[in-house]
Amino acid sequence: MKKIVKIIIALVALVVIAAGCVFYLTLPDTVSTEKAEKRNISLTISEIGVVEADDQVTYYAPVSGTIGTVNFAKNSSVSKNDVLADYDITSLEQEYNIASINTNYQEDGYKAANTENAKNTSKANTYAESDSSYKDLYTNASNESNSISNSVNNREQGIASTKTDLETNISKATTDMDIAKGDYETKQSKVTELETLITSADAELSASDTTISDIQTRLDTYKGQLEALDPASEEYGTLSAKIDAENTALTEAESEKSAIQSKKSTYETALQTAKTERDTAEAEVNTISNNLSSYQDQLSALPTEGMTDSESEKYNSLSTQIELINKEWSEVVEKKNTAEASIINQDQINQYEDAYLLAEAEEAQKLEMLEKGKKGVVAGVDGIIVERLVDDGAYVEEGTPLFVLQPESGYKVKVMVSRYDMDNVAIGNAAVVKIGGTEYSGKVSFVSPIAEEDSTGKPRAKVEITFDDNDVKPVIGIEAEVSIIADEKDSVLSVDSSSVYTDDGGDYVYIISGRKVDKKYITKGINGGGFTEVVEGLSESDKVITSAVSDENIGDKVSEE
Repeated sequence: MKKIVKIIIALVALVVIAAGCVFYLTLPDTVSTEKAEKRNISLTISEIGVVEADDQVTYYAPVSGTIGTVNFAKNSSVSKNDVLADYDITSLEQEYNIASINTNYQEDGYKAANTENAKNTSKANTYAESDSSYKDLYTNASNESNSISNSVNNREQGIASTKTDLETNISKATTDMDIAKGDYETKQSKVTELETLITSADAELSASDTTISDIQTRLDTYKGQLEALDPASEEYGTLSAKIDAENTALTEAESEKSAIQSKKSTYETALQTAKTERDTAEAEVNTISNNLSSYQDQLSALPTEGMTDSESEKYNSLSTQIELINKEWSEVVEKKNTAEASIINQDQINQYEDAYLLAEAEEAQKLEMLEKGKKGVVAGVDGIIVERLVDDGAYVEEGTPLFVLQPESGYKVKVMVSRYDMDNVAIGNAAVVKIGGTEYSGKVSFVSPIAEEDSTGKPRAKVEITFDDNDVKPVIGIEAEVSIIADEKDSVLSVDSSSVYTDDGGDYVYIISGRKVDKKYITKGINGGGFTEVVEGLSESDKVITSAVSDENIGDKVSEE
């Protein structure tokens, strides 16, 4: 009996245990959930960047000369308008003074040439007017004398015939005199022209000698400097090249001088010929003048028996007048020719003017160089000297780099952004820059349109962030943590990013619907702060499962923790 009871008790126990198992297995699973709700979301891109500033500025020698004093050392801070280096302006002042003296000399020569030319031109014009007057007087007197002779000729044929011959000779001699004088003036002009060309050639030879002297002076200077240099140094090679260039210039200058001397010799030979021809023409004038005087003397000596007393008196008076007119006329012509020969032609006047203008331009250039030398090398911005390329007493050519300055302006942070984040970065995006333990606010000011390879060889786009506070001056080259706020949205429906999954159908979440697991596809917006914006697919009341579930759990009953 006891055995049966034990069996019954055992069976009851088994039934109770089985019922408990069935009850436990039918209980729903417990899951973690979070309601879909509206939040403020920021899309942030974080990168490590490097602090930079405006590009370095190189300061060059504004003028060739000797540096007197270098006022700042490498790594020194300088302010805008600080004089980085002073010139020793002694040589610049000497060059300017020499140029100024040369300008005054050339100006005096130019003005003197114009003054003398004006005086000689006035004289020549005055004598030319007198020449014309004497010619008219001579012609009138001759005509009147001829008239008396013709009147007497009607009375005495013989005397008239002789007189006619003399008058014919006088007329011809007068015409010949005009022609001979014209020929003489032409020959004299040729002589004057050649003398002017010789004078010009002398000026060119003088200029050529000056050029050769200047080249030789520079050669001597360079050679003296060369002896003090190490033949293996770069300066030795540079100076040797200058000496070669000056030797070439010297050869060319001497060749040019030889050509000028040859040209002058040609002019001198031509001048001798021209003078011979002029002297021949002058001798012809004198011969005709003597013949004319002889004819006039013969005419005056003719018997006057055939003339009336008044005719004889008038005739003799005219003859005297003609002789006096001819003498004074010849003197006027000689003075006119002398004055005309003293007139400088326009080409030579232009040469005087060109020499003056050239000297004036050189003086202005030397003054400009002196003014630049007085100012020295001036900093254009505040900054730090990162390279000093010159020492006290150094001679520098214009354009030689002397200092490299890192401006204390344009501070920014450069970061390299990957292709995954590029679409979210735009100029104007707010940013936070953390350097050490200090944070600074800033904005994206530049996005490069061209990718660059980073240290790993991957292409990235350069993005620059400028500080909102212009007084921020961090250490250039130091690393900085950068957070770019690419997008911000206020009060948008969002879920925990860990609850969002993706398959071939798109993005989705699991929710509790009627105490069972359900799957809903959604349209995502931005991500930020561990949350994902849901543009479409969920309502604010939906409970999103944040625990690990899968499609196998769809339809399972669940309960919230």
